[in-house]
Amino acid sequence: MRGEGGKMENEKFIDIVDVANKYCYCVNILDQRGGLDLQNIEERMRVVFPLITFGCLTCEMYLKALVYKNNGELCEGHDLSILFDQLSDEEQNRCKTEFNQWLGKDGDFDKELERIKLAFIAWRYLYERGWTQDDDNSGIEPESITKFMKILHDICNEYKNELKSR
Repeated sequence: MRGEGGKMENEKFIDIVDVANKYCYCVNILDQRGGLDLQNIEERMRVVFPLITFGCLTCEMYLKALVYKNNGELCEGHDLSILFDQLSDEEQNRCKTEFNQWLGKDGDFDKELERIKLAFIAWRYLYERGWTQDDDNSGIEPESITKFMKILHDICNEYKNELKSR
């Protein structure tokens, strides 16, 4: 990790990842509820709204942890695309490769990232726009969010475990 703080920087990275892991745990519970497979629209909305919101927040936190690991600075903002652009080439390539393998031959990580990049902002206060129906989700696929989150989870926790074993 960059910077002169060494141990303190490592601890900050681990702290960010630990908080993101807690959100990830909750998103996984929502995902296991089978949000999109639920036939009851009211129950589906109870699951999908927080899954998208917390899933994007979790991705944001993992991305911020990686940006911190790479340049030693805590960054602000919610745009997942801007945060993703600050990752190392290796980290970006891993995300894209694993995501596109999951999507299959027509996979396009960049298009999916474009769809979800501001979802946290858009979904956290839906009621302010009067949008509380699940009839238009702006092309957002909750599965894409959870897949991206899981890839970031794995990358961050591999780094975390490497730091803790030193």
